[in-house]
Amino acid sequence: MTRQSESLQWPWHMLGPLSFVRVGFFSVERVWRSICAVRNVSDFKTVTSYRLVGKDQYEIVAPGGELKQGTLGEETYTNKADTRGGAA
Repeated sequence: MTRQSESLQWPWHMLGPLSFVRVGFFSVERVWRSICAVRNVSDFKTVTSYRLVGKDQYEIVAPGGELKQGTLGEETYTNKADTRGGAA
């Protein structure tokens, strides 16, 4: 039985609206945590981040044993903290 089919069998009528939202929130996969980093900011100013990029896959070594030259570079991006809210 898959996780999706299990979630469809919940007794939703017995849960309050907040419990419904909570169950939905915790049932979503958090794959992003394995490929992203969390960074704290101390104020609401724009922050600049850098990421090292390059060719990250190995290639078959030529019969003579010569290795090809790799490449490295960087990517720059900016983020800004913001305050958001709402009332239901």
